[in-house]
Amino acid sequence: MKKAALLIILFCSFLGCEKNIQEQKENIKKPELSIAIDFPKPDNLDQFSKKNIPNWKEYEVLTSFLERFDKISPNEALNNAIELKDLIASLKDSVKPKILEIGAFNTRINVLENEAFRLVDMTYISAIKAEEVNTQILKIIEVFGSLNQKINTLYSQKRFEDAVLIDDNNYQTDTLPVKKERVKKQQTKPNTNTNTNTNTKGLKKLTLGNQNAKSKFKKIPTKKDN
Repeated sequence: MKKAALLIILFCSFLGCEKNIQEQKENIKKPELSIAIDFPKPDNLDQFSKKNIPNWKEYEVLTSFLERFDKISPNEALNNAIELKDLIASLKDSVKPKILEIGAFNTRINVLENEAFRLVDMTYISAIKAEEVNTQILKIIEVFGSLNQKINTLYSQKRFEDAVLIDDNNYQTDTLPVKKERVKKQQTKPNTNTNTNTNTKGLKKLTLGNQNAKSKFKKIPTKKDN
């Protein structure tokens, strides 16, 4: 009996110790660098922009890779920093749609590349803080969003200009034949005023001529008068 009671006491003590150990493990907080945080998603391309750049693979790869940063810990972000930098470099050197070959767009890519370099530099700092890494992740997301905003703006402007050009062509097509027809009518229309004036002048001349002739004949005496 004594042995049985002793075994029961030991067993209960073991269970109690194990429970305490488990509670202690649960109470241990993760290091801040390992805590994943939800980040805001960058602005995306609109449907019209997506239709116009379907074959830009470098952009598609970078966009897909940045989806990892929707929810990520500082440690994971630092581990992906070098690959992110390389993907941005590929985007920078890629063949872009012609409409994007402007200084304002290239400047945004350069800024994005610089922010990725800063994230890479943080991987060499042993005492880096989680807050600093998270701030840098947010900057990268914001710059990439501004890149997408610029693409949307450029294609929106192109769509507007194309619409205006189509309207101008339709206007010219509809109005030019009418203008030509009016010109032809004006050219073929008889000038009644000119003819009337000419005939009137001619009649006046003839009338005056007859009157002059009569007056001359009246002045010449005839034989009967003598």
